[in-house]
Amino acid sequence: MNAGPIVVLSVINSAASRILAAIVTALTAFAIIFSLWHFWSFSSGTFLSDFRAFYCAGHLAREGIDPYRQEPLYGCEATAPSNLLWRATGQVTDPAPLPPYALAIFVPIALLPISVAAVVWTIILACAWILVAVACRTLTKHSWLICFASIAFAAMMSLSLGQISPLAIAAVCCAALALTNGREGWAGVFAALAMIEPHVALPVCIALFVGVPRSRIGLGIVAAGLLALTLAFGMGRNLEYLLQVLPTHEISDVADVGQYSTTVLAHVVGFSDNIAARAGTVWYALLAALGIVTAFALRARTGNRAVVALIPMAFAVFGGPYVHWQQVVGAIPAALLLYRLSSSRSKIVAAAVVSLAIPWLYVVGWAPLIPGATAIAALLIWALFKPTIYVQAVATATILLALTFATLALPHGHSTAAFIAPVKPSDLADLSWGAYVRARIPIGHDTFFWLHFPTWAGLLAVVSTAIRIGARPPNPKQVKSRQSV
Repeated sequence: MNAGPIVVLSVINSAASRILAAIVTALTAFAIIFSLWHFWSFSSGTFLSDFRAFYCAGHLAREGIDPYRQEPLYGCEATAPSNLLWRATGQVTDPAPLPPYALAIFVPIALLPISVAAVVWTIILACAWILVAVACRTLTKHSWLICFASIAFAAMMSLSLGQISPLAIAAVCCAALALTNGREGWAGVFAALAMIEPHVALPVCIALFVGVPRSRIGLGIVAAGLLALTLAFGMGRNLEYLLQVLPTHEISDVADVGQYSTTVLAHVVGFSDNIAARAGTVWYALLAALGIVTAFALRARTGNRAVVALIPMAFAVFGGPYVHWQQVVGAIPAALLLYRLSSSRSKIVAAAVVSLAIPWLYVVGWAPLIPGATAIAALLIWALFKPTIYVQAVATATILLALTFATLALPHGHSTAAFIAPVKPSDLADLSWGAYVRARIPIGHDTFFWLHFPTWAGLLAVVSTAIRIGARPPNPKQVKSRQSV
């Protein structure tokens, strides 16, 4: 048989495959760059709104002024240091509902001019996301492509808003790394530092304190430092935060379309604000406890120590009283780890990674994000599911068409008049935010409400898979073989 034609066909097929791969890579890169460019252009003038609140609160706290009141917090946020950075309008204040010890980290940052501080804070957040990617790579052995693609949107959006959640997520990931390397004391330090966002990190700290005795020294040292910062602000300020700011902020955000909490779900069903808020709090307590128990069961079942940090964080962001998408992505490291720990490389967990990596709500709301979201989802599907080229094409086209049709289905009404919050200067800043939420970004019952469900489904898949794996009887051979995972 003449081998010449076979060799020629093989060369042609190989060349065609390389050409196809190059075309797909170019299109993917173009789609992501297109979305990034339009996102930053769209956000120009609204950058770092959350950071602006923290910066102003840190400045006021340094001067001994109450950072939780409408004034002078609004006055600080309303100044315009540049055309790029966000500034408050219409008496709507972006509140800074962090405990005094967390606001303390912004006191030295507030010594810098706002433009310089914005650059410094952006660099800090970028480093935090790099840490998360490195931790995911080290703990789960996934490729860099998967680790970076799964958090790309979270990084982009949190950087644009200047949010604090990346620091908490990165600190918990560092705690997981420390546990894996037998550095339990350092694990306690990192977990306690994650308390900069308490509702994300509290179950992690409890899990370490109960289940990793040698972490207690690190937990105690950082806790002592946080207590000192707390006392430095005075008991009055701390009581104000616990008794007034927390409850008011929880109520102010009950109807927020950007929430993924049990609170907002109870609101949609029709419960009163107070009952909805309590539902979120009770759900959070139950899931936090369940997450801690599940983490211990997983450690016994698999021999993996990182689960003691990552699993409680994943459970904490599933329906708590104040959870936005930027906190939800704290479940991604746990999802990636569970994919490795599941004996059959669970397709359900792989789908959960995809569903958590894309902010479906925001992508549909900002149409230029659709190409980038489709590209990242396609990358994750290709890397995690390894489908045939035809299945990949169908999956990619389905995502693109679904997002496009959802965007087209949104109502496109006329612009409304500028909103002005009816608040007094002495009111808590959360009241002006709550008025704005109800007037301009309520969750409602339409497309935006239903777009929460892919994310909720992803969280449910992570939680249920962790419980299922942890409920199995320990396998000594698997425990021994996975000690290094």
